[in-house]
Amino acid sequence: MKGRKVSILIVPDSEGTPHTFKLSVFVLRTLLVLASLSAVLFVIMAVTWMGLVKKSNLTEHLARENETYRVEYQRVAELETRLNYLQQFEQQIRRVLGTEFSSNPIDDPVTVAAFINADTLAGRISSDRYGYKGRTAAIQTVSPSSASIDIYKGLEIPSMWPVEGFISRGFEWNPVAPTRSHTGVDIAGKEGAVVRAAAGGIVIWTGWSARFGNLVVLAHQSGYFSFYGHNQVILVSQRQHVDRGMPLALLGNTGYSSAPHLHFEIWLKDQPVDPFDLLPID
Repeated sequence: MKGRKVSILIVPDSEGTPHTFKLSVFVLRTLLVLASLSAVLFVIMAVTWMGLVKKSNLTEHLARENETYRVEYQRVAELETRLNYLQQFEQQIRRVLGTEFSSNPIDDPVTVAAFINADTLAGRISSDRYGYKGRTAAIQTVSPSSASIDIYKGLEIPSMWPVEGFISRGFEWNPVAPTRSHTGVDIAGKEGAVVRAAAGGIVIWTGWSARFGNLVVLAHQSGYFSFYGHNQVILVSQRQHVDRGMPLALLGNTGYSSAPHLHFEIWLKDQPVDPFDLLPID
């Protein structure tokens, strides 16, 4: 076997000279072994590469999932913060309206909290927003058409008077006895007149108040809230989204009221704002 050789004859298909190669059996076996080892090594490398590709894809997938979970967790945390704020404001509403206030509770506060972005305040309109400026209310007239401030329209800041009429009582803040303050303005008008939204927002409260009668409360994305009281009829429902100028109710004389008028309030978070700091007059 040591001296044996193997002849390899290569005959071309076309006309040509055949070629003969002679290899020893040892060399031939060595070549076969090397070829087999190369094939096995190739298979191992292919399998290993496929495994690495799968692991790489899985790592990328897990990274994307982790990022999604992180974003969702952050969103849930923000919603929880807004929900807590909304619940606090609900308590504030009850304190303002008194213990006799009765209405359906906010049945889906998460929906409302997702809409309100209380951390985004569009502007500090006046540093003296809580002081009554001694206006002669009875001679001041207001009209929805006279307060079309376009710069506020997209920010959902109350920027238009909700009903046409004259101011029968203005904003009065009592720093000694805040509960005795008049934290809004009374707009006397024709009974049945359309009461419109001062800004776009979502209806977070509709119902009856012994003090304000048929009441509508809007939450605005800018962080403001607006109140519309003593209505004859409410035209919107809770959780409904409304645009600026959309009808909310009809002016009435319900609740603790001696004549048809709209009691209109604006709040920034849990503090009352004088509407005259935001809305112009004729």
